[in-house]
Parts: sequence; C-alpha cells; structure tokens
Amino acid sequence: MLKVKDNPGSNDNNVQPNFFSTSGFAASQINALLHQGVREVEQNHHAQAQAYFNQVLKLDSNNELALLWSGYITEDPNEAMGYLDRVLRLNPRNTTARRYYDLALAQARTAPTVQYEVVSRKSGHLIPWLGDLLLEIGTISQAQLQTALARQEQLSFKNKWKPLGEILIQLSYVNRQQLDYALNYQKEKRA
Repeated sequence: MLKVKDNPGSNDNNVQPNFFSTSGFAASQINALLHQGVREVEQNHHAQAQAYFNQVLKLDSNNELALLWSGYITEDPNEAMGYLDRVLRLNPRNTTARRYYDLALAQARTAPTVQYEVVSRKSGHLIPWLGDLLLEIGTISQAQLQTALARQEQLSFKNKWKPLGEILIQLSYVNRQQLDYALNYQKEKRA
C-alpha cells in the first residue's frame, strides 16, 4: 500500500463523493461494490477489497475511484502506477492520483531488482529464487509474492512449512503449468 497520510476517500476537490459514472441499476451496483471495497480496505483486507474494485472495473472500466483505490492498496509500485496513470488519463486534474503516482514512481525507483539464489556449481549460471523468477516473467505481482512469502513464514512458525510454489497454487496466483515452467527453468540453470 502506498505510504501516505490520507487515502482516496479523503477530501479532495477533484475526487467527488459520487462513486459512479453510470446511471440506473449499474450505478447502484457500482456504488455498493465501491463501498464494500472501501470497508475491506479499512479492515486491512486488501485482497478482498481489490476483488470488489475489479468487479467495479468490469462494470465501468473508467471508474476513477476503483482505479484510484486499486493504485492505493497494491504493494507493487509499478502496478500502482498503471492504475494511477489510467486515472490521470481520464482526469489530468486529479491531484490525489498525481500525488500517489509520484510516490509510486519514487518507490519503484528504489525497489530491489531480482535476487539470485545461488550460482550453479555445474553450469556457473545464476539461479533466481522462484518468487523472483515468477515476478520477473510477469506471472505474479510484488503484492502476490509478499502475500505468499508471509503465508510461508506463518506456516513455518507453526512447523507446517510448505514450498513457495505450493502456496502460490493454493492462493490461485499461479497454475500448475506456470509453476512447472518456472521450476524447469531453475532446473535447467542448475544443470
């Protein structure tokens, strides 16, 4: 989540309290979904909140508030910039989106790059950590990786450690084919 003192629900003359840009039934549905998403953010349930915001964006792909909140809650600064860029294209005068975009850009510039596990003794190749490899090839986001690593750490404290790949599958962040591809890549680098 972006580290700011206020959130998208704070007063801003360019962010109106009207949560929707359509009318009728769709508008009331969008409004309800946005309110549910905001409640989830307030309870620190970002994955659930994002699910609500995604539903809004399926109904109204240009909904500024769903895009703004999505940019606010993601852990990945590059993903945040993607959401916020869309807001700024729709409304270049949205000062909250501009501030958040600038903050995400600063965070992206200082984000660590892919880390490598070991140098293979046989091949001499660098072998990336599984999570970093999946992140590098765009299979998962930084937020998904952090969630999976946190889950792995929780399980290890309970003496129920699981491999990261298994956790990523359980969280539905990757499928078996994507995991096998990454594991085979690591295996080839070791050879």
